Formats: sequence, structure tokens, C-alpha cells
Amino acid sequence: MRVDSSGLDSNFAYTRIKSLMNQLLLKARRLNKSWMSMYLPLAAIIIFGAFLRFYNLGAEPLWTDEGATWGFTHLPLSQLWGAAAAGETNPPLYYTLQKFWLIFGQSEAALRSLSAIIGTLTIPLIYGLGQTLGGHWLGVIAAALLATSDINIQYSQEARAYALFTAAATLTIWGLASLLKTPAKAIAPIGSMFSHRLFRITLSNHNHRSNLTSDLAWFAYIFGMSIALYSHNTAVLLYILTNIIAFVWWITTGRFNKQFFWNWLIANLVPLLFYAWWLPIIAKQSTGASTIAWIPFPTIEIIIKSLNSLYGHSGRRYFSVNLFTGLVFILGIWKWRVKPINILLTLTFIIGAPLLGVLVSFYQPIFITKIFVWTTILFFILIAAGTLVFERKPLVLILVSILIVFQLIDTQNYYNYFRKEPWDQVAANIKTQLKPGDVILAFGTRAYGDIDAFLYYFNKSPISEVPYHRLSLNPSELPAQLIQYTQKFDRVFLVTRQLQDKDKKGILLSEMRQNMLELNHQHFTSNLGKLDWFLFKQFNQPPK
Repeated sequence: MRVDSSGLDSNFAYTRIKSLMNQLLLKARRLNKSWMSMYLPLAAIIIFGAFLRFYNLGAEPLWTDEGATWGFTHLPLSQLWGAAAAGETNPPLYYTLQKFWLIFGQSEAALRSLSAIIGTLTIPLIYGLGQTLGGHWLGVIAAALLATSDINIQYSQEARAYALFTAAATLTIWGLASLLKTPAKAIAPIGSMFSHRLFRITLSNHNHRSNLTSDLAWFAYIFGMSIALYSHNTAVLLYILTNIIAFVWWITTGRFNKQFFWNWLIANLVPLLFYAWWLPIIAKQSTGASTIAWIPFPTIEIIIKSLNSLYGHSGRRYFSVNLFTGLVFILGIWKWRVKPINILLTLTFIIGAPLLGVLVSFYQPIFITKIFVWTTILFFILIAAGTLVFERKPLVLILVSILIVFQLIDTQNYYNYFRKEPWDQVAANIKTQLKPGDVILAFGTRAYGDIDAFLYYFNKSPISEVPYHRLSLNPSELPAQLIQYTQKFDRVFLVTRQLQDKDKKGILLSEMRQNMLELNHQHFTSNLGKLDWFLFKQFNQPPK
């Protein structure tokens, strides 16, 4: 009997192919299930973090600093990057981005949505940093802590540059961590992948991936640092601390490697070249009349209050909560006791930034809570490491859940009790009492921003026949022509913010009361400042 061998071969091949296909499908299902179990929690965290940042985004009125942002966005770019820049302590990058963002509208929610989006994007950035330092689940836990952080939500709901600064700092530190955690990346010539592509040099798959990740890490550092420096003047602290970390790594782990030295030199010169335009303005600001003279020197009480706002929970009843969080933080340090690079990358920023802030304040006080918001990124990384000390997953989950519940309580308190300055009410009050022959004087101590929030609400339905005058003067230098100017009008509305701080001797009100009769005074308080408006009339004018 004759057997057709070709038929057997074809059946065998068909069976073999079918078996291979089934195996591939099974692996694909397992991979998909594994991917879902790993990244679905991260996706949910990002979505929840976005919800918290957009929730009630336009509920509160613009406060003074947000009004300044609105005012800057209406300046031409030539002025924004020119004359106006010298009168503002912050670089104009955020104002420029916000200027283009106006295409989405000028409502409170529209103006703040840029920061809300940037704040949301910081969540996957902290995941990347956490994953680099301690693996996937450390990154996920750190992302969850950031997503529910009340102070980060607050500044993601503010039309100011602090969310951008935090995102840029996170990207910078992620790039730095990627380099220092893998010395081969740090000592590979910067731009290797680009040069190989340029000269068409063929690389093995391993070298291709290695050069690509090295260049991406360097790019993250350079780009992040450049954005940070143009986000806020205090990003200089970030620049100093990254150089301290890199120097310590170079003399210990890097062992004075020459290639790393040249890489680091290039990576730090590039941001400085971009930043060079702003350096003379900083020098001018530091030697001239200070535009941040309102910041007090940091006392022990101020420092403790600021650190508690950043890393703790408010109120005496939260002592046990702060103690619990502090213990988890210490556990994170203990877990990384055999990973000096991780300790160096986290504690240097957490301790170093406030310490440098205090030292700089001996020359010019700069110590305020919001300039250190970016350091909470490293704090959450260490907290996440502390939760992973326990190997049992249920215990880790319980620990993380407790921490998140604490943070959500703070976030709820922020939504319920945090109130911004009611400039809308001030504008509405004055509008109801305006009459022909009146004038509005708005008192501030700088050329830009002090009372733009008032203008934002007042100009929504402007009364063209009522003149408006911005009074940006030191009250001790109040010119005599001011009284002459007010004498041209029947009545004068005086609008002020933090008047007692800006005019401690009461010179402005004293001058006004000596020359005019005070008819009305309204006072408003908020979490951010005190507003007042006064109504005066000429002595020789009868009541109307």
C-alpha cells in the first residue's frame, strides 16, 4: 500500500501552524491582561486627577495674581518680552502661553484651564520618575498621591505659572534620575543617536535603544530645565541643586569620568543660553526697588507653617495624621538605605530647596510656600517608597488608601473653605453707586498686576463716562498733584488691596480724609488677601 507523503507533510504543517497561532493568541491574551492590570490603575488615577483639577474650576473669582496674568495676556508680545518684563518678577513664558490660550475664552474657568491641563500632565510625569527610581508600582502610588494632593490641585486651579514650574521640574528630575541610575547613559556622548543617524552609522538593536534612551534623558533634562527657568525666577534653586547632585554623583559613582563632565557642561549651558536674555533683568530687579518687598523674612513660625502646607495637614487635630505620614516618609528613607542615588535625588530637593530659600532670604526675602510646590513631587516619591516596605499587597493597599483618604479630606476642605479675593463683589458694589462726575483710583505698588483683577470685572460692563486712574506709587512719595487731580471730580472711589501692609503709616487715607469727606467704606476678607474700597466727596459738594 502506497502512502502519499505530501499529504502527511501538509497536514503536519497545518497542525503546526495552528498550534503556533493558538500559542500566540494565548500569549497575546495574557499580555493584554497583564498590561490592563498594570496600566489601568494609572489611567484611572490620571482621569481622577484631571477631574479633581477641573472640578469647580470657575467657581471662585480671579484673585489679584490671576488678574495680573489676565492683564499681561493683553499686552503685545514685544512689550510682554520687553518693557513689561522688567516690572514683573516672573519670566514671561507662562503669560505668553496664556495669551495664546485666550482662544478658548476669558472666563475664570477658561483662564485656569491651562494650569489644570498642565497639572494633569504632571501625574504621568511623576509616574515616570517613580518608575525610574523604584519600579512600576512605586510610580503608580506616587501618581495617586499627586493626583489627590490638595496643594497641587490648588495651584492647578490657578492662572499662574506654578503648575508649569512643577511639571517642568518633574521632567528635569526624571531626566536626571534616568541618567544617574544608569551610568552607561550618563557617560554616553550626548546626542549619540542623532550623530549616528546623521552619519548613517549602523548600530545593533541594543546600542540603538541605549543611545536613544540616553538622548531622551538628556533632552528631558535640558528641555525641562529651560522651561522651569522661564516659568519662575526661583527655578534657579532647582538649577543649583541639580548641579550639586550631579557633582556628588560624578566624584562618587562617576569617578571623575571626563565624558560625563562634558555632557553635563553642555546640558547646563544650553538652558543658560536660552535664559541669558532674562539674566540682566533679574540683576536689574535685585539691585533696584524690589517688586517683592511684601514678602517677610522667614521666621521659624513661617517656615514651619510653609513646610506643613507642603508636606503635612493643617490643624491641631491632624497631629496624628502628620505623625503617620512622617513615619511612612521615614520608612521610605529606610527602604532606600542601600540606594544612595535615590536618597540623594529626593532628600537634596526636599531639604535643599527650603534651605536655599532661607539663605537667599538674608539678601532678598523669597520664602513663600508656593515657590516650593514642585518639591512635593520628591516627597510623594519617598512616601510611595515607604508604603512598599511591606511586601504583602493587601497591607500596601490599605496603607496607600489611608494616605489618599487623608489627602481627599484636605482636598474637600479646599473646595469647601478656600476663598479667593472677591474682586467681582468690589466691582459690582462700585458699579451700583457710580454717577457722572466720579473717578476711580486704584492703589498699588507696582506698574503691572496689582488691580487688574478689579479691571477684569469692572470692564465686563464698562461705564465709559467714568474716568479711571491707576495709582502705582509709594504712599510716602504721594505727590501733591494727586489731590489737585481729585479736585476735578465730585466724588472719588479708592480701591485698595492689603492697604495696611502697603501703607503702614496710613499716609494715603490721611491725605484723602484731610481733603475730602469719606462717605462709605467696604471691607472684604479672603484666604489670599484683604480688599477695601472707599468713597470720598469734595467738602464743597452737597450730598447727592
